[in-house]
Amino acid sequence: MQTPPPLPPEARSPLALHAGNTSTHVVALPERFDAFANVQLLPELDAGGHATDRPVVVDGRAVKFADRHGLQSLVDARLALLDAGSDLIVGAPSIELRVTLELTGFDLLLTVISGGAA
Repeated sequence: MQTPPPLPPEARSPLALHAGNTSTHVVALPERFDAFANVQLLPELDAGGHATDRPVVVDGRAVKFADRHGLQSLVDARLALLDAGSDLIVGAPSIELRVTLELTGFDLLLTVISGGAA
């Protein structure tokens, strides 16, 4: 499995997301982000960035539970988007999602932006 390069600390620092930015495709993650939810979200994650070079932002505010299938799907989607000249950003993660990302090390493989409104 290919792993994206680690992000520099400044790419992981808290910033605000702006929903009014029309060049950004926003996908809301469900409260339970697991293998089942992953299958439902794949088409939307794919559609967001492949049409243009605009980034896909996944809004993580609602997530209360995430398993490795959900987290791995974000990494896989980011790799595909990077190959297509775009990127995937995890925006405004809930405390549960942020802790899960940090404990598993997935926060080092994804661009995570805290705070603001997605």
